[in-house]
Formats: sequence, C-alpha cells, structure tokens
Amino acid sequence: MRKSFFLVLASAALASCTLFNTKPELDIPPVKIDNSIGDKMIERPLSSEVFNGNFDLGKAGWALTYYIRGEHALDDNIPQLSTVKMPDSETYCLKVPSIPGADNYWLAGREVYLKKGAEIELSYNAKIKKVPGSSDIKTFFLDFRNFNEYRHGMSTKERYWLNALSIKVSEKWQPARKNLTIPRDDYYFFCFAIQAKDDHKPLPEIYIDSVKLTPLNEIAKSSLTYPQIAIYESKPIPAYRPDEEVSYEIKAEFPKISASLKELYLDIVDDQTLEPVFTTKMDLKRNNNGLYTGKCSFKVNRYGSYSTRVRDSENSELDWFGGDFVVTHPPMNYDAKSLSMKVGMNSVNHRIFPGNEQFHNYVTADTLKNYYNCLKIAGINHVRSWNFKWKTIEPEKGKFNFTETDRIVKEYNKRNIELIGVLGLYFGKDKAPRDKQNIPDWLLPLCKMHPVSKSHPEEAFVPPFDLWENYCKTLMEHYKNDIKIWEVFNEPNGWMTPENYLEYLKAARRAADAVGSGVKIIGPCPTGDFAVDRFAGWSKEFLALGGEKYIDGFAFHPYGASNDFQHGEFFEATATLNAIRSWLKNKSLPMYNTECYHFPNTLRLRTICADASTILRHYLIQVGNGVCTSSLADSQIYKSRLNAHVRLNMYHIMESIPGPAAAALNNLSFQLKDYTQSEVLKIQKFINCYLFSGAEDGSAVAALWDLRPNGSHWTSIENSDGLIFFDMWGNQFSAIKDGVNLGLNPVYVKGKKGEILSFLDKSKFKLGSPLKIFGRKFKNDLYLDAVNLTEMRFSPEVKFTEVKGLKLPEAVQFAFTNNRDSSLYLPGTIVPGSSEQAALFTVFAQSENSGGGRINFLPETQAYDLPFSGAKPLEITLPEGSKASMTAEKDYLSITVSVKDKNIASPKKYAPWSGDAVEIFIDPAPFASLDRNLLKGGEVKLPMSQYICPAKPLPEDKNFWTNSQSTFSPEVKTEETDDGYKTQIKIPWKAITGSENAYRIYGIDIEVDHVKEQGKKLSKETLSGKKGESYQKRLHYPLFRIPEQANLDSCPDALNTEALINGSFEKKKLNKNEPEGWMERWDRTEKVFKYGNNGWNGSRGVIVKLDEPSPIHVQGWPQQFKCNPDGKTQLFIQGFVKAENIKIAGKDEKSSGLRFFCHFYNDIKKKHMDNIGIGVNESITGSFGWKKMQFAVPVPYGATSCQLSCGLSKGVTGTVYFDDITVKVEKLNIRL
Repeated sequence: MRKSFFLVLASAALASCTLFNTKPELDIPPVKIDNSIGDKMIERPLSSEVFNGNFDLGKAGWALTYYIRGEHALDDNIPQLSTVKMPDSETYCLKVPSIPGADNYWLAGREVYLKKGAEIELSYNAKIKKVPGSSDIKTFFLDFRNFNEYRHGMSTKERYWLNALSIKVSEKWQPARKNLTIPRDDYYFFCFAIQAKDDHKPLPEIYIDSVKLTPLNEIAKSSLTYPQIAIYESKPIPAYRPDEEVSYEIKAEFPKISASLKELYLDIVDDQTLEPVFTTKMDLKRNNNGLYTGKCSFKVNRYGSYSTRVRDSENSELDWFGGDFVVTHPPMNYDAKSLSMKVGMNSVNHRIFPGNEQFHNYVTADTLKNYYNCLKIAGINHVRSWNFKWKTIEPEKGKFNFTETDRIVKEYNKRNIELIGVLGLYFGKDKAPRDKQNIPDWLLPLCKMHPVSKSHPEEAFVPPFDLWENYCKTLMEHYKNDIKIWEVFNEPNGWMTPENYLEYLKAARRAADAVGSGVKIIGPCPTGDFAVDRFAGWSKEFLALGGEKYIDGFAFHPYGASNDFQHGEFFEATATLNAIRSWLKNKSLPMYNTECYHFPNTLRLRTICADASTILRHYLIQVGNGVCTSSLADSQIYKSRLNAHVRLNMYHIMESIPGPAAAALNNLSFQLKDYTQSEVLKIQKFINCYLFSGAEDGSAVAALWDLRPNGSHWTSIENSDGLIFFDMWGNQFSAIKDGVNLGLNPVYVKGKKGEILSFLDKSKFKLGSPLKIFGRKFKNDLYLDAVNLTEMRFSPEVKFTEVKGLKLPEAVQFAFTNNRDSSLYLPGTIVPGSSEQAALFTVFAQSENSGGGRINFLPETQAYDLPFSGAKPLEITLPEGSKASMTAEKDYLSITVSVKDKNIASPKKYAPWSGDAVEIFIDPAPFASLDRNLLKGGEVKLPMSQYICPAKPLPEDKNFWTNSQSTFSPEVKTEETDDGYKTQIKIPWKAITGSENAYRIYGIDIEVDHVKEQGKKLSKETLSGKKGESYQKRLHYPLFRIPEQANLDSCPDALNTEALINGSFEKKKLNKNEPEGWMERWDRTEKVFKYGNNGWNGSRGVIVKLDEPSPIHVQGWPQQFKCNPDGKTQLFIQGFVKAENIKIAGKDEKSSGLRFFCHFYNDIKKKHMDNIGIGVNESITGSFGWKKMQFAVPVPYGATSCQLSCGLSKGVTGTVYFDDITVKVEKLNIRL
C-alpha cells in the first residue's frame, strides 16, 4: 500500500481529432492485404513487476471469473470488481464482491516475465468482510505457475511448474509470503483460487492488496522500473461503429517523476499488421494530491481491430494495460436462407455443470449476457452447443430437467442465433473422471463396455439403446421449435468403431423421425486430429455400412487440413472437402464443419491463438464450398490480453474484449448477408476465389487471396468501374489502377455478377520473389543467405540462370521453420580468376514457379585462415603500421596488437574509447542476416561483440570494456614498449555467441584509437580500412576461418556446431573403402552401396543404387549422434544430392523416392518413434543434377540420440548420389 503518482491526460488533446482519414475511398488499401499474417503480438517490456499490484490504477490488469448458479447467471446487475480507498490513506485495494449464486472464484492478474535463477518473494495481503447469508471460506490461495511448451510424452510434472501461496483469511488483514526460485526464462501466470465452505451460499466480500514479487538476488533485480499506465474503455464491450466516438479514461504511475508536465504518446495500432495508423501527443499534468486521472476521446471511420501502444517523448519503454477495441458493422438478424447463417461457432467454453444445482461457467470475466452479446457482434449466427449432456437433461431416470438449457436457448433465440445441439457428446472411458459427467449416475451401472477398436486398448461406455433413444426423443421433442439440427456425439472415430456408432445413430434417427417438425440428424463427426488417415478410413467404413441414409448432413472436424496453405503445404483444406464429397452417394448432401479451432499457421504449429486472416480464410474455404461452419471456439473471438503468452499452452481467464477474429467474421457475415449461393472460381492455381450470389438485385461478391508465400501483384485489363473493393475488415479502397499486392489476407470485390466474372477472367497475377538472396565469398567458397520475405514456414527450391564466374549446382533448397533467413555453403564455387560473379534465381514452391530475382553479392573482404596454437601466428599489418598477431587456441582467440605511439593518453572516465586503445569487433555470424549491416535497430538482435582495451586505463577502471553479456571475461595484458605499447587479449570461445555460426568463420575487425592527449579528437586505424564504422556496421569485417582444433563447441549457445563426423566423406577408413566416422552396414553390398570420387565437384561421395525395387527402405552408411531430449531443438540438415532415373516401381506412395532417414532413440537405446523421412513431404523422383538441399525436423521430446542415413525408399529403382552432409542442432522457437 504505497503512494502512487498518476498523470492527467488532458481530454482537450484529443477532443477534436479524428483518428483516420475521413475520405470514403482511400487511394491505397487502408489495411495491408498482402502477407501480413498478424501472428505476432505488440510486445510490452519484459517486466518482472506485478502490473497494478497495489490497485492504485483501479482494477486494470485483473479479471474475475466464477461458477454461478443458473437462477443468477443472467441477472442484470451482477456485481463486478472494483477498488476502494484504504482508511486514512490515499491508496486503494481491490474489492472482490459477494456474487449471489457464485461459490468458486478465479481472480487472475496479468502475466509477468521472470529469468531463470531469479529468487523472489511472492506476497500479498487479504481480508474478508462477511455479508448476510455468505459462507465461510474453505480455500484461499494464489496459484503461481509456468507452462512448459507441451511435447508428446511429457509428464505433468515436466509440463507445469506450480507453486501456491495460501492463507487462512479473516476479517483482519492477513499477510502471505513465500520465497521462490524461478526454473526458466519465461512468462508466469498467477491466479487467486477461492472456494466457499458451503457451496449453497455465496462467498463473502474479499479485499486484496499489495500483490508483489520482491527480488532477492541480482538475477531477479531489474535495472528499470517501468511506468505503469491503465487505459479503460468507455464501453463494457468496446465495439464501435465508424464515426462513433471512442473514449478512454487513463490512469498512470510514473515512479520518481515530479515534473508538472510530461509528454505521452498513444499509438493506435492495427492488430493485423501491427503498424500504427494514428498517433497523438498529449501534455500530461500532475494533480496537486499526487493522484492523476484523465480522459481522451477520438473518432474512428475505419473497420478493424485495434490496440493502443503507449510511449513517451523519448520512446522509453512504458508498461500499459487496456486500450483495445474493434470497429465493426452493426449486429444484424439475417434471413434464414442467407449464407451469413453458415458462419457459426463452438460454445466449448460455456459449460453447464450437472447436479442438483446446475452451475454455469464461461470464458469471459463478465456477465453471461455480455458473452452472448459478443457473439452477435462477431457475426456469429449459429452455435454448436455442448450443453445438452444426458446427465444434465435426465439427472434421475425418467425425470427430465430443462431449466438451464431453456435459459441458454432463450438467450440465443433473442439474438436470432440458431443452435446445433450435440447428443451425448462423449462416452469414452479413458477420460472417465471428467466424462462421467456426460452419463447420469443412475445409468452407469446399466452400461456395458466396448473396445474402441481391434487395435485400441481403451474402452467406452455403452448404455442401453432404448434409454439412449428415449433421451434423444425427449430432448428433440422439447426443443422441436427451437433446435432443428442435432449432431450425434463428438468425434466418435476416437472412441468407438463405425459399427458401434451406427447403432447410436439409428436410434437418434428413429427419435428424430418420431418428433418430425423438420428435425435433422447430422454425423458421423470424425476428427482429423493427429491421424488424418483415421479420419478417412473410419468415415469410409461408416459409409460402407450404409450410414449415409441415416444422416441429413455429413459432419466432420478437418483438423490437420484447416487451410489451403499451412506448413508449406497447399490445397489440403480443399482436397479434404472434395474427398468427403467423393465418398458420398448423394453429392448434394449438406456438409457441416462443426469444429476446427486449432489453426496451424506459419510460426506456431498448433495453437488456438490463430490470427484473423488464418481464421477468415478457413471460413471462406468452407462457406465457399457450401459448408455450414461452426469451427471457431468461443474463446477465439476475444482478445487475450491478461495472459497472451501463457495462453498459448492453456485456456485462461479473458475479458469481453472482441479481438481481430471477431472483426473479420463480423465483416464476413455482413458481406454475405444478401447472398444464398456459393461457387468456386478457378482463375489461377494458387488463387483461392469464391463467388457468392443469389441476391434479388443481381449483385454478387467475390472473395480471393493468393496462397503463394509472397503473393502476387494483381492487375486487370478490364475496367473496374461499377466494382467496389474491400479489405478483410470491410474498408473500401480504390483498386486496380496500378494494381494491388494480393497475398494471404482476403479481398472482397462487390458488383454485378457478370462484371465481377469478366474482371476476374481478365486479371493477371504477377509474382514477386518470396526470397532475397545474398552471396558472400570466402576465398573460392560461396555462402548464400536467403531472407524469407513471407514470414512463412516453407522449403522452397531455387534454380539459377545467367550464371557468371560461378560453378553453381543445378538447384539449392532453403528451409524456413522458425528462422527468418537460411544460409548454405557451396565449396569451391567461385571460378578462379573470375572478376565478376552474378546469377539470376527462380524460386519454386511445390514445384511451381513463385517468382525470382538476382543474387546480391556483397563486396569481397579480406579472408584469412587462423593458425592453431603452436603454429606460426598470422601476422597482419594495419594501414598505418600497427601490427596484429593472431592465433586460435583450443579455448580462446588470441590477438596481440603492437602500436607505435610515443604519446599515450588515458581515456575519460566511463569512456574507454576516448583515449589510446585497441578495439576488437567480432561478428560470430558473418553469413547470416546478410540484409542487415547496421548493428543497431531491426527486428533481430545481431550477436556482435566489442572489446575496448585502453592503452593506459585509469587506476580505478578495468583494463577492458565489452558490450558482451557473457559471464566469461577476456584476459587482457597491456604493456608499454620502446616505441609505443602492446596489447594482448585472449577472448574465450565461450564468450562469443555461436548459435548462428555454422561454418567456423568469424568476422573480426581490429581498430586502433590514436589520440594526442586526453579529450582531443581521435584518429583511427582499422584493419578493414573502414575507419570508425565497425561499431555501427559489420559486413566489412575481414573473415577468419577457425581451425577444427579450436573448441567452439564450448560456447554456451553453440547449438549450431556440426553434429556429424566427416559429413564431406573426404576421409576414408584405413584399409577399407568406406567413409570414416560412418557406421558399417552389415547388409552392405558393393552393388547397392558405393563410395568413391562420385561427389560434388569431383570430391568423394556415396551412391545408393537399386536396379530392382526393395521391399524395405534402403539406407546407406548411418551415423549416430547425441540429441537434446527437452523437445526444444531441431535438426537442420544440408546436403548435396543428385538423382538418376528414380522411378516408383511399386505402390504410388506420397513419400517415395530419395530420402534422408532419421531414427530417434531414447536413453536406453530403444527406438523413440518411427523413422522419419526428412523433408520428404512429396515424392522426389526422376533425374536431376547436383542440388544443395536443406531440411529441418524437430527432435522429439525424450529422444537422446539420432541415427542419420541417406538412401532410397522402398518400392523404387534408380541411383542417388550424396555428398557434403551437415547436421546442425538449432533452437526450436515455434510455440505449440
């Protein structure tokens, strides 16, 4: 309970400003419609301080959710969180109200970021105030935890790091304290869990204050205390119409600020592009009492989803919470035949818990009415509800209870939102403690058990079918005027056989037929989760049994195939829809995508936090193919701002803040409102295009986007007069005069159907390159670095033309997973004596031309081979006569610089460069991020190290200064000589970040600072010749190759060091014609496996040749190496490959052809998982010249070693050549 300093934001500063351009049409699209996929977040400071833990900023950064009895769930005036002033003080505490009908609370604060090894004290104060009829408290504790990224096979203990701080609360303030040691650098979640002793009574009022994390060691201490700013939106649901005024109330605390005025800037940021669209500056005034509040307002005339970023005049980091809103079309009631009614959602996070007193729990920390209102704002027109469980509906045999389900059906009806009810949900035994909630207690003794399948060990409950039919019939009869569609079970292909499912389905069909009134049954609802083949196989078996005649629509969950571009794969969503249609006898049978809320995109493999564009494309593909779609989970329409990072791994409390998905789907429903028909337009292979028509006035709207990684430039020779163009939010823009960059963000075109078709028919889509490729030379070797312009995960192939001065392979392959750029090494590529090197390149994705460009060759720099310890040092003379002597020792880099200088000046205090000194600059990644020369700024921090060694340091100062954060310090020795001084610096390899250095080549520049006397102007002498530039730029540093004897593997971050021995195959075993370092093969025959001078550029390599197809995969010499079992690394594999006449002789398999094989093993040498064909997502066959290929594969959790080999898959013939194989181990930064 400490004093706070708030800032007033003068309302006049924004009172008259309009946020956006008021023109009805903009000359350029107001939101990027290219490949800005919006996967990132607006990042705040990595603060270890609890946001608003003293509650002087109000309730910002805190949210409350609860279980509430049905009779109170829809009350109009449910009490909310508030703050109250402490007696005799200017400070505040948080008041958690007593809520009628609620006996379990979860009060969450905003996540904090903590470092590994930090020792902290977690503390808070709490008390209660009893109110009439309230219960005593049974449990009161603060749950403080971290979620490790989940990997298959991970135990609960490994997945969670959990601590709790509990107290026995009373009507007097009680303190709670606990010391913790933080296990890893990450975000941490904390939440108060409060439970009543008597679950028939509400909780008392609860007061909480001074929630703190106090640092106890140096690691935990932060050098900065960030100002905290709370922004309160004026609406409980901050959704606005264009030109409607947006109002903020702002409170701010600036520690140690006493000035009466301070400038503050609010950036309004587009949530899809993360670019500011408006900035306002305000002068902030301090109130006399030390507590400051203020209001500001502005108008908006553009649709979209927005956040507010706060900064000061010096762009200092500020910590803030709030300032989020959407601008949408007004909620509308659509005609039953409108395609808008196909836009739906899953109410997976609104649950009714069965029992004598039924409770509601839902995703948002707000009223249940506002939960429903948010759905309507988001353009949701039908909802798939899980709340019609048997245990809820028939708690006692023959006694049905519709009280709570009647409440929710009534609320949906009020908003014209249709319902799809799920019958039974799930009866599997493997989750019995949870899913016995689906089966009434009285029914469990009557259930039999059946196996899931012949090969599956789990079982499921089988209730008597007559009782099941009665439950279905009674439920359908009760809601025959309200719910017309019922789905039989959720994902039964995971817990029952098609034969078992068919019996349940027949009973539900009989019930529906008996009720009549147009009640429909849909099924069989298979899922593609983790096993797409099971999805197809199970569904085909169901249909073969005659299941189609019992359903009015085919329901499915297309997990694993949610979009037409994901994981570098194209057309999987469309292929899945076409496959389902091909299985059906009735080709016009309606299709229902009733769930698919995990959307893989480019940077995160599997998360419910997909961006708006990814979600919108999924819906357009489904509705465009005539599918009724309720894919989204309810939580996805909200913005997760309390625990944005932690929520990637677990569902957490959210507020009623509509997010980007809500704005995008609101516009989708609005665009489709007048249309009843959909069709797929095939205008270009990689352009997804759907036409929606059927309006009485003959109008139509088309939606289109480009699937290719960098999109295309869209133009048309047809006049666009009469057509209107909208971005994904619904903003109109002028188009097609100079063209539009069309990418993954969909664009709408509205007009007369014939005019749209003519315009699209005459449209052209010119490719831009998805890559920029840079070349840097080291002697006769070439290093290529490709920068991914798409921010997408894919593995393109690059072919070269118009080559000068180079001996390039026919093609190379780059791999992009979590990396923005990808480099590869081409030895001996530079033609000796050539004065110029040049080449054009073309990028191929999935064998299709995706654009190209010209390789950008960097200016050549000096290139040296460093001698190892004991050899003659490398002697280099700098431009003005200073001499450098350099060697690579086993554990450190040694540099001695001799300088002629008769007047040695000391530096000024805290400015070691201001006197005579030697400076060493080291770039440990000289072939990475070659588009980045400047060392400061940019999205990626470059790992450059600088060391300054004063010739005559001040007595109170160190003899060196460095920008390195490493705990390993250099050894520096400086001594005067007859004509100047000599400085020797030994820099440990451990001090040099090695995670980007895959080639043992460092960029190193040496600079000598000369000054006649202290404080006078410096002159500089630099090895590179670029005086005074090396602390700002890096690509001019001379290059030094480090000998193999140097222990670069000792670098703490040296993940990228080589994992293979003799990957070049140049070293031969003694007395054996086999490559050294590779394991012998017991089944090797000279006819199949060959080793000799068959490699790239005539060097040694290996051959695998098959004249007859083999029944098993044929692998060449293997090599085994260690892996990190934490599941957070990946293998990055490169190699030269050449193929001759590889043909599929057996069954056509997707992965047939040449292959790299990986076998992963655990620590007891058992195979951890099936062998993986690296990078072979499609058949690689035929004949081609030498290619440099790259692949990346995650190391499975628990795998301690990997065995790599190269060869041919089963069922093929032909010859494949391999050479220069490298394997690097990299960090895997993709969130799962």
